[in-house]
Amino acid sequence: MRSIAGAVALALLASAGVRATEPLDHRGRGDLAIKARDILKRHCAECHTGSTDPGKSRTNLLDHAQVVGEKKKPIPLAAAGERSLLLELLADGSMPPGNRPAPTPAEVAVLKKWIDAKAPGYPLAFDEDYVLGTIADELKNKPDLSKTKQYVSFAHLVRDGEPHPDLGAAERNLRIALALSSSARTGAALEPVDEAGTVFRFDLVEQQWRGGYVFELMEGRKPTRNADPTHLDVLIERENPYATALRPNELPAARLKELLGLRGAVAAVPYLRGDWLSSSLLAPAWAPKAVFGWGPRSPLAADLFALSALQRLKPTDVAPTGPVARPFAGLKPVSVPSAGPGRMPIPPLSAWYAGDVVPRESPLKLKVDLIVGAKPVTQVKVDEPFTLEVWCEQKVYFTLLMVQADGEVRVQEVRGGNTLKRGEIQKLFPPNGKPFVIGGINGGGNSAVEHFVLFVSDQELPAPTIVRSKHGSRYVWRFSMEPTEQFPFDPNKVVRKVVPIHVTRSREGSARP
Repeated sequence: MRSIAGAVALALLASAGVRATEPLDHRGRGDLAIKARDILKRHCAECHTGSTDPGKSRTNLLDHAQVVGEKKKPIPLAAAGERSLLLELLADGSMPPGNRPAPTPAEVAVLKKWIDAKAPGYPLAFDEDYVLGTIADELKNKPDLSKTKQYVSFAHLVRDGEPHPDLGAAERNLRIALALSSSARTGAALEPVDEAGTVFRFDLVEQQWRGGYVFELMEGRKPTRNADPTHLDVLIERENPYATALRPNELPAARLKELLGLRGAVAAVPYLRGDWLSSSLLAPAWAPKAVFGWGPRSPLAADLFALSALQRLKPTDVAPTGPVARPFAGLKPVSVPSAGPGRMPIPPLSAWYAGDVVPRESPLKLKVDLIVGAKPVTQVKVDEPFTLEVWCEQKVYFTLLMVQADGEVRVQEVRGGNTLKRGEIQKLFPPNGKPFVIGGINGGGNSAVEHFVLFVSDQELPAPTIVRSKHGSRYVWRFSMEPTEQFPFDPNKVVRKVVPIHVTRSREGSARP
C-alpha cells in the first residue's frame, strides 16, 4: 500500500464525524457534484471509460447513472449511509493503481461529502448537448413551462482542467441584473433545473418581459400601426452573440422547437448564457447599491425597464418619456463564435448595442470610409457635405440604415441601386445625387454621434423592419434584419458594418492618418 493510503483513511474518519447541521442548498449540492466529477476525471476517468478494451474498466465514472445506479453489487460505488466501494478502494490504496497520482485527503473528503449528500448528479461533459438535453427532459415532464420560461446556463463556465468557477457569484450577479431590468424592481426568481446547479430558468411574466403592444411599426418616418405584441426577451435574443441553430436530427430538437414556437421566439435559441446576460444588463462599474434596485443599469437594461413599465400602463394613462437613446453603445464588434459540431451560429445582425458583426469565416472583404472632399475622416461638421465610400472584393448586394443620435432609424436609399461592383470603390449618395448633410445636432449640444449601418451579402437583402416604442417622447427604436420568404438569405454570409459619424460644430484633427 502507498503511504498516502493512511492519510486518506484519516481524512475519511475525520469527515465521517462531521455532519452538516443544515441540508445543503442547490448551490452547495451543485458545487459538490462539479468538484466530485473533477476529482474522478483527473484521477480515475483515464481507465474507467466504460470500454471493454484491455486495461480499461466497463464502469464509466463520468457517467453519473453508472456510479449511483449499481445498487445490485454487494458494495455500491457511491451510496449515502452505506459502504462505498469507491471510498474503500481509495482508502486501502488499491485505486488508482500503480504509481498513478491519488486524490489528496482533502479531495477524498470532498468525495465523502458528495456521497453523504446522496451524490448529486453531474454530466459526461458540461457542453451544449448537456444543456439542451436538460431543458428538453424538463419540458417532456412539464410541457406548460415552455410558454413563459426563459432558460439560462452557466455550464460553459465549468471547464476541465481549470479552477472551479464561482457559480454563486454568477447567480448573484444575474439576480441583480434581472432586478435592474424589470419595473417590478425585484426581478423574477432564478430556479435551478439541474443537480449540478448550472442550468436555471426564470418566469418571463414575473420578470414583466411578456408584453403587449409597446411598439409601433414604422414606414418611412411615420408610425403606421401597432407592431405585433413584442416579448421583451426578443430584444435580448437579438443581442446574443452565442446563438446557434438546433441540429434537425438531434434528439431534443422537436421538443425545443415546440418551446420556441409557444414563446414566439425569433430565433431557434432555447437558452442564454447566464454570465453574458448579466454583463449585458449591468453597467460596467455597477456598485453594491444595485442590490437595492436603483444602481446603474446598462443601456439595454434601461430600455427593458422602461418598456416593462410602458406595458403596465392603463389605456387612460399618459405615456411616459422613454430612456436616453444610446445606439451601438461602446461599438463592441462581434466575431461570431464557432458553433458545436453540426450546428450553425446565428449572427446578431439586429443587435442594437454591438458594432460590426462578422461571421467566423468572413465571406468577403469590405472597406468603408466617410469622405469629406477626397479625404477619409472620422468627424463631420454640421452642414458639411460628405459621402460614404465603399469597396468590396466581389460583387455584392447591400442595405443601408441611418441611425440618428436620438435613436431614430430609417432605411437610407442611395442613388444607383443597392449593388456594389466587384473591386471598385463606390461613393454612396442619397437619391438626389448630392452628398449627405447633417443639418443640426439633436438637443442643441456641441457634438453628437450618428451611425450608418451597412449590411453586405452576395445574396439580395430585404429592407429591415423598423419599430418605435409608444413612449410619449424619447422613444426606444429597434430594427430587425432577418430572412424573409422573398429574401431567404443566409445570415452567416452577411457582414454588418457600423460606421459612426461624429458630428461637431467644428472639425479639427478629424482626418484619418
